[in-house]
Amino acid sequence: MIRRIVYLFIATVLTQQARCDVDKDWMRQTLAEHFSAPRHHVTNPVYKNAAMTFIRDQFREMGLEAHVHTFSTLLPNVTGVNVVGLLKGRYFNTKDDSVAAIAAHYDTMRDTPGVNDNGAAVVAMLQAARELSRQLTRNSTVMFFAFDLEEWEQNVAQIACASLSCGSRALVNQWLSNFFTAPITWKGVLVMDTIFNFDSNQETQTLPPGAEQMFPDVARDVDSDGKRGDFLLITGRDYDARLVTNFNDTWNRLGETQYEIEALVLPIPNPTPEGILFDATFADVVRSDHSSFWTEGYRAVFLTDTANFRGYMTQCYHHQCDNLTYVSDTKIGFIAKTARTLISVVDGMAPAVEGSTNKGGYVHEGCVAIPLALTLLLGGKLLKFE
Repeated sequence: MIRRIVYLFIATVLTQQARCDVDKDWMRQTLAEHFSAPRHHVTNPVYKNAAMTFIRDQFREMGLEAHVHTFSTLLPNVTGVNVVGLLKGRYFNTKDDSVAAIAAHYDTMRDTPGVNDNGAAVVAMLQAARELSRQLTRNSTVMFFAFDLEEWEQNVAQIACASLSCGSRALVNQWLSNFFTAPITWKGVLVMDTIFNFDSNQETQTLPPGAEQMFPDVARDVDSDGKRGDFLLITGRDYDARLVTNFNDTWNRLGETQYEIEALVLPIPNPTPEGILFDATFADVVRSDHSSFWTEGYRAVFLTDTANFRGYMTQCYHHQCDNLTYVSDTKIGFIAKTARTLISVVDGMAPAVEGSTNKGGYVHEGCVAIPLALTLLLGGKLLKFE
């Protein structure tokens, strides 16, 4: 009788929407406490440094190896700071190693609190790192990148970065190129920038000029849905198409269908010449840190809510009103689903060693976490009943 009750319980769990162990309350609190004021070297250097320190300390508390990469800027008295969390795989830095990574920038423009741009993405990355780091043993390496100076400025005083994504370019070209000594395989880098602004109201989503001609499928989907800003956009090139498809399919498999997804695969080469990054045709889909990986031949995708093309961010992008005023359960749920998808996708790219359990006593099947005690009760055989 007990065995049958346990069977019914687990069957119910497995047939419900798959959920990873994300903590929405933690995400909301972390966003408010650490990523809700300007993080800029001129207007709020103390808060910016505190955010960097928080990210570093979080990586350490998770048991990750934390690296701080400093780099020069256009100002002699300002040093850029990237933070790297490293979860070493069983084959770390050998020819058999492969690497999956999640990334987001933590800096802001001068006068914006940057709750959406880009605090929410950092929180989603940290949440994914918390869950992925619970695993005792993985075959492959997982990395987490928190970039400084993604934002760039012109025609103001004290400019530290005057071109696209100074921090990630410095990390890729200076630090990452020297970190691994073995010829490892890169499974992919998932880069997030503005992922918070879910808006299910009609006529809240616009598209960049020319999108109807360049991306007719996405334009058609948006129009047919009443121009609602209710989706996450994932963008890659032909070289990244497998990762785009994997993320897209995983997102849909996790349920919560109010949160939709759209995918773009761009017909641009790998490596991507810098000239393409500034071509007007693609300017609105390459303006973040994934471009630093594309120019160097890494497989990478870009996750975004489309920033200034949606809802309140049409007015608040890079302005003071990108603040906590717009936090809601629905928007927290949006970044929570993003975190769950990241966890599941990276679990697939950097699989756990068969039979290993994590620090919380869970055996993971994709994004479904099943208590180890129940596994033992069933003789260690999930869903195999006599």
